[in-house]
Amino acid sequence: MKISSKIIIDKKFYIKLLSLVLPILIQDLLRNGLNFVDNILVGKISEIDLASVNLATQPFFLFGILIFGLASGGTVLIAQYHGKNDFKAINKIIHTILGISLLFSLITAAFVVLMPEQIMKIYTKDLVMVKKGAEYLKIAGYSILLYGYSSSTGLILRSIKKLKVTTIINSVSFILNFFLDIALIFGKWGFPELKISGAAYATLGCRIFEAIVFTLYLNFCDKKIKIRLKNFFYQDKILLKDFFKYSLPITINEFIWGLGIVVLPIIFARMGSNAVAASGIVNIAESIIIIVVISFASAVGIIIGNETGVNNYKYVIKCAYTTLILSIIVGLFFSSILFFFRDIIINFYSLDPKTILSTRNLMAILSFITLIDHICIITIVGIFRGAGDTMFAMLIDVLTLWIIAIPAAFLAFFFSASIEVIYLCARLDIIAKAILCILRFKSKKWIHNVTRQDTSEIEKT
Repeated sequence: MKISSKIIIDKKFYIKLLSLVLPILIQDLLRNGLNFVDNILVGKISEIDLASVNLATQPFFLFGILIFGLASGGTVLIAQYHGKNDFKAINKIIHTILGISLLFSLITAAFVVLMPEQIMKIYTKDLVMVKKGAEYLKIAGYSILLYGYSSSTGLILRSIKKLKVTTIINSVSFILNFFLDIALIFGKWGFPELKISGAAYATLGCRIFEAIVFTLYLNFCDKKIKIRLKNFFYQDKILLKDFFKYSLPITINEFIWGLGIVVLPIIFARMGSNAVAASGIVNIAESIIIIVVISFASAVGIIIGNETGVNNYKYVIKCAYTTLILSIIVGLFFSSILFFFRDIIINFYSLDPKTILSTRNLMAILSFITLIDHICIITIVGIFRGAGDTMFAMLIDVLTLWIIAIPAAFLAFFFSASIEVIYLCARLDIIAKAILCILRFKSKKWIHNVTRQDTSEIEKT
């Protein structure tokens, strides 16, 4: 069969895909832009401050991954029920997502705020970095209480294609964070010069703004989503069972994968502030590109989820083939950008020559593995999850990381390998993951309609 017969030619599909990708991309760039701006501006203070904040933000990364997994699992159900226009079920799933997100937010925030020094000591024995990182955590830790709620709400609204409101909220929040960072980090416009603490206060201020605006929108503007306090305590048993069935694998997937990613900075921290700074800068550059790919994958997941919900399986397969080819094109583009523009990226920071060299080398390695990584992300996050194949997606992501990448990285560190070799070992899972993704994709066993065909089963509350 020719490849042209497997892909979608109709331009309406590409218009629909683009109409989803662009607002999702803007939202994700703006939402994560708070961390990027903090990183760049703190890097203007000193290399040690940059390294300290990079380590201090690891709990935030892990928590963000947990919330993304939790909400993404719920939105697999929401996207498929949205294809059937069943807002009764959607509202019940939304209360489940938000209720669990708030519970995890409370537990994580308490842990971070009450034990900042202990968290920093997991990563480094450098007392200066421990002190500076703890200073950031004591303040920014409170933002976790609000981030879980606002992030989950944004993902929920995205899954039912209410993209305009989340884009506006994230845009205003990003602008607010930028000016608060400049004012509080460097002491501009009459504000005190707080340096690292200023970055933490700016982040907290923006999370407060997002939570307030999302709450006002859900309660007074949206006519289909009805948030009621009592509904957090009266969960539909059937939908709750479905939620955990399909959400739990994604949540476990994201959390254990994120835990593995958070473990890796422990190795770099043992190599000194130069290694922490270099890996931190590369991670920021990679994160920006990952956001683009995740946005693409999220849009694909929405389309595939909608079509799977109405049993349009032939279209689902063609959509999957089409987006897989598009992911290769996008991957080649970003690989080139990373390699040829790495010096421009590095010049944003104040670094010593040794750190500059390490950063250049790590970015060169990253540029070559980006293409393969893009194929994996589109397949796992967009195609498999959108079609309800959450369990297999979890196994691929988690097992390759913990069986291949992490042991290889620690082994390289044990034998005193260079930061470049350790970093390369830490990314070996991507090759195995790509092979498994392609084999699963070709089998077509990843399509699962996860909606209740008889909605009368769903309890009335």
